[in-house]
Amino acid sequence: MQRKTLVSGAASGIGRAIAGRLTADGHRVLAVDLRPDPDGPGEPFAADLSTRAGNKAAADEALARFQGLRERVLEEVLLAP
Repeated sequence: MQRKTLVSGAASGIGRAIAGRLTADGHRVLAVDLRPDPDGPGEPFAADLSTRAGNKAAADEALARFQGLRERVLEEVLLAP
């Protein structure tokens, strides 16, 4: 059974690296970002996950594309001044 994973922040940095690794390991990845990279790993999807509507849209899209969702990787970076 193919694993189906939603990865946030997938257009760059740690999120992109995670999406790339999971894709290489055979996962089907919904690569969610504010500005997704169409050439990046996974299947790009634009959503603002800082909002309830953005979270719902990403989850609904994963369910529609993958007929289910097994895992979520919510990559966040907090920067201090």
